[in-house]
Amino acid sequence: MVPLSFPIPYDVLCVIIEHVEFETLKEIGLVSRDLHHEVSKRLWRTISIQTYDLEGPHNLWTHLRTAASIISRENRAQHLRDLCLGLEGSLGTRKEAEVVIRELFSSLRLATNLSSIRLDVFRRTPCKLVLDSFGIYGVAPRLDHIILSEPMGRAIMKDHNFWRSRPTIKSLKWDHYARGFHLSPKSPPLPLPFLETVQLGRVEHSSILRACPVTNLTVAIMENGECGILLENIRSSTADLLHLRVHICQTPDIFPSVIGHLPRLQSLAINHPSNELDDAELLDVLTSLSDLVLLELSGDRDPRFFERFLACAHRFKSLQRVDVRGRFPETSHTYGRDDAGCWIIKPPQFLVF
Repeated sequence: MVPLSFPIPYDVLCVIIEHVEFETLKEIGLVSRDLHHEVSKRLWRTISIQTYDLEGPHNLWTHLRTAASIISRENRAQHLRDLCLGLEGSLGTRKEAEVVIRELFSSLRLATNLSSIRLDVFRRTPCKLVLDSFGIYGVAPRLDHIILSEPMGRAIMKDHNFWRSRPTIKSLKWDHYARGFHLSPKSPPLPLPFLETVQLGRVEHSSILRACPVTNLTVAIMENGECGILLENIRSSTADLLHLRVHICQTPDIFPSVIGHLPRLQSLAINHPSNELDDAELLDVLTSLSDLVLLELSGDRDPRFFERFLACAHRFKSLQRVDVRGRFPETSHTYGRDDAGCWIIKPPQFLVF
């Protein structure tokens, strides 16, 4: 047993425990009840339930039931804020899977303060059962942030009841990068009145922005012919887009077709694998963004880029920093203003939206 004179300060112990995996949390169950009570307000704030390393349905059932038991005991559910649920591998027959998943969600129903969920679920039947359990038990009615695997997103995007029951969502990330699943512009998830941050795998899913006040958008893959779709969906948002990060796989005409129509942008990150982007066109469009503060360009740039930038730098009234990320350290630079407002080369530091 661990006495109250345990040499590690409780606040330090809490920070460590907050981020450990579920397997470690089970081991922590062996420490003293006094320690449990002392750190309980933070001990159970974050729980990660993963089944990746487990083989056989029986081991998965035991793992999920243990998680359900730990969450439901000693008022721990009331402290839970962040949950990561990773389901991979067979849970047996549909009936067996249904029983164990509902047992887990029955305990999660007690977590009335749950605000952040990551669902890494990869098989069709568990995806359906997890989604059904959200509806049956009303889990996470005050949800703020949600991260979805590709299969889980396919199921949940079409379920209006899920979104209708959780209108408080502010941040959505959907890890979907493959082609073949089209989210109809006429039937995206219901408009979410507080949705501000969206991270998507593909442009074709950006209809999620429609009628939502999205100000921060990340698109992992953008290809030729998608500029019009992206701009239309951005314009269908109810708020001005302030932050945009996009990875261009090919060479769409993104600057005049999209960027030039977003005058309120404050930060912009463009990731392109080659140096095919036209620097002159880029700089011309950027001068129209009167609120732009931060700019990041990934991909090889012409060595004369900084000279061209300086030639028109007087037109960038609000811009404070430009990060250029090349394939090699010697081609990566950060340009910023000194105390006198003059542009100089600084050590690289990159945008994190």
